[in-house]
Amino acid sequence: MSKNETVNLADVLKIAVDLGRRSFYAYCRLRMPFLYTPKHEYLKDLCEQLQSFVEDRLLDDSGKPYQKMIINMPPRTGKTVTVILLCQWLLGKYPDKTSIITASYNETLSARAAKGVRDSIMERKAEAEKLVFTDFFPGVKIKDGDAAMQLWSLEGRHFSYLATSPGGTLTGVGAKLLLLDDLIKNYSEACNERILDEHWDWYTNTVLSRLESGAKRIMIMTRWATGDLCGRVIAKEPGEWYVVKKKAHDEKLGMLADDILSLEEYEARKKVNDRHLIMANYQQEPFDSDDKLYGIFKTYTAGLLPKTGRIEAVVDTADEGSDYLAAIVYLVENNTAYVLDVVYTQAPMEKTEGMVALSLASNKVRTAWVESNSGGRGFARNVERILRESAGYTGCFVKWYHQGENKVARIVSNSTSVTNTVVFPEDWKARWPEFFYAVTGAGRQEKWVHDDAMDALTMVVEKSLTSGIHVADRSVRDKLGL
Repeated sequence: MSKNETVNLADVLKIAVDLGRRSFYAYCRLRMPFLYTPKHEYLKDLCEQLQSFVEDRLLDDSGKPYQKMIINMPPRTGKTVTVILLCQWLLGKYPDKTSIITASYNETLSARAAKGVRDSIMERKAEAEKLVFTDFFPGVKIKDGDAAMQLWSLEGRHFSYLATSPGGTLTGVGAKLLLLDDLIKNYSEACNERILDEHWDWYTNTVLSRLESGAKRIMIMTRWATGDLCGRVIAKEPGEWYVVKKKAHDEKLGMLADDILSLEEYEARKKVNDRHLIMANYQQEPFDSDDKLYGIFKTYTAGLLPKTGRIEAVVDTADEGSDYLAAIVYLVENNTAYVLDVVYTQAPMEKTEGMVALSLASNKVRTAWVESNSGGRGFARNVERILRESAGYTGCFVKWYHQGENKVARIVSNSTSVTNTVVFPEDWKARWPEFFYAVTGAGRQEKWVHDDAMDALTMVVEKSLTSGIHVADRSVRDKLGL
């Protein structure tokens, strides 16, 4: 390299550094040019929105700066990387004014983000052409002896950065910026009302008390459920949150980033994944939005199962060869049904009779109702015989009954009662995955391919819980066109 070329490179780098100090997007582009490209225009928009937000230039309808921001984007589209870079940029540009608390769903993930910010600040320059943090902010350093991975400070500061998770430590620090990044791990947690409540309690009772006056808040989340933290703060504080919402696929604009997720791959995933999982994970539409038949089910841990109550069961036999047998065993206490076991299968009747009998015997069921439609009467007699002869259990009274009401009307009429009174074990998705997806994926207005799981849940309410609507009223029938 000639002397002139060296001078020209130095001039170019100086211009780039000056630009990166002033523009957050330019900083991202210079630090990670392979991600922040003109092809990813949405990331430029996000960076500019974030910079306007932290610099009080993003204004609400009344002309006041927004203090709270929500970012809902699909996986692998750069949202977490962007907020990590934002932490670097703010600590470099405003070291005396920046103190940050970040939280993710577990300590490992939050610590990884903290380490990424810390290591970037400490990175030493190895190549003349490669820009590092100290090129942009040469006077900013980690305090000696205070560089733990999850809690550290800049020189001259008492506290700069803490990474934690729900339930983790937050004592002894106060922050000017709160970053909550994907507190919900997966679909199963999104269905767990206890976990959602714990997040809310942690946020309101613990986190908010650690924020300094005028602190900014940013939530980065997949919109799994209407009752998640994003949904609750929007409901509690309408108009106070600036929401950035990006879908993986837009009918008019196409794919958000087709080099990250192509249309072909997106369509392929739609074929094999539950529709409501796709809508939540990629389109930022909560799985329990208004079109869902059921809301979020309550769950229980084994230690919280009532010690008293009566154990009962309902069985909906398969009407046709492709239908499912659905049997639910549950403990009834205080007008609540705690599900203990589920048999949900397309196996032939000669096998399901033994499967149901085993479930009834092992759970010491006292009363089991079997719908007598389509061979249910014979099924009930065979189950009772197997219980007596093979299982040696005579404590269960097996009753068959005829159901004459319209099935769709019954299911829709009782859907709210089912959500409010039927409680599942925390691991019900893992234990009965087909049943789980059949129930949580059912839309209120859809024509269900299989309604056996919903019918069995409706039977639980009808046979054992006083809150059920046993016969669909005329208004429900009219609405359904029945």
